[in-house]
Amino acid sequence: MLSISLVAEELFKIGPFPVTNSLLTSWLSIIVISIIALIGLAKQSLVPRGLQLVLESIYGFFLNLCETVLESKKLAEKALPFIATIFIFVLANNFLGLIPGAGSVG
Repeated sequence: MLSISLVAEELFKIGPFPVTNSLLTSWLSIIVISIIALIGLAKQSLVPRGLQLVLESIYGFFLNLCETVLESKKLAEKALPFIATIFIFVLANNFLGLIPGAGSVG
C-alpha cells in the first residue's frame, strides 16, 4: 500500500547529528546563493553590467519595497538584510524543489 511520509528521510549521520534530505537541499541552496553572490560581486565596477547589474537591481527593488512599507529609509536599511535573506533563501529552496527527484533523495 502506498503511503505519504511528512517526516524528512535521514540520509546519513555526522557523528550523532542526522542529515536529512531537506537539510541537504537547504545546504545546497545556501551554496548556490553564496556562489552567485561571490561571482556577481567579484569584479565590481562603477557602471554595473552582467550579474552585478542583476544583483544591484534586486537590492534596489527590496530597498524600495521596504522603504514603502516602513515609510522610513533608515528603518528600511536596517530591515533589508533580514527580509531579503529570508525571501531569497525561500525562493532558492522553492526553485530547487522544482528539480525532478530533489525532494525524494534517499
